[in-house]
Amino acid sequence: MQALGSDPFISEVSHDDHWPTSQVVMVGPQLASAMRPFARDLANQLAPPGSDDLALEAAAELFVAEDPKLSDERIEQEARCGINFNAGGYLELAAKQLDRQALAGCIKTRWVTRTAPDSIIAFAELELAQSKPARCDWLLIHDREAPARLPCALKCPHTLKLLTLAGAQTERLIDRTHEQSYQLWAWLEPAIERGTKVLIGPDRDELLSTWSRAWF
Repeated sequence: MQALGSDPFISEVSHDDHWPTSQVVMVGPQLASAMRPFARDLANQLAPPGSDDLALEAAAELFVAEDPKLSDERIEQEARCGINFNAGGYLELAAKQLDRQALAGCIKTRWVTRTAPDSIIAFAELELAQSKPARCDWLLIHDREAPARLPCALKCPHTLKLLTLAGAQTERLIDRTHEQSYQLWAWLEPAIERGTKVLIGPDRDELLSTWSRAWF
């Protein structure tokens, strides 16, 4: 990893431990929600007809928050279709067990159970994901603050160094003198060097559609 010579952020990602190896790592709660069946199973109760997946998923979270018993019911239901909470703070998804009809529309049309990933792990927060190295084929980061595109690379304006991403649009500048940007670069660089394909963007559906076109 190349850090700036005067960079004050010396804290680096520990390489002594890493997250479980998986084919896909997803970061951001909306990515996992696209694969969780609860919202679409209760669509008629949650939102008006014609509501999109994101609206249904948001309504489902509010619905569960109002009744703790529903949360237990949801956990049991999801465990039966290969979705489990890990004590480490992330979701484990056995993707070949997922119900295709319960997936969000942005991936449902391309989803093929036979060739689906064997394993997906999903984090709600980037901070937790960055606490250990990721070992995966694909890494998807839903960053609602990011520029409205899927960049082909991250570029440091100080060193002009690039981290190649799996998007096809204009490079995204990332200032490594800022701690948050530095930590992201430090986490991504070794993964990319090992061959991980990375997508970062603000649009959940575009991220998943782009990934699914490449995977399936």
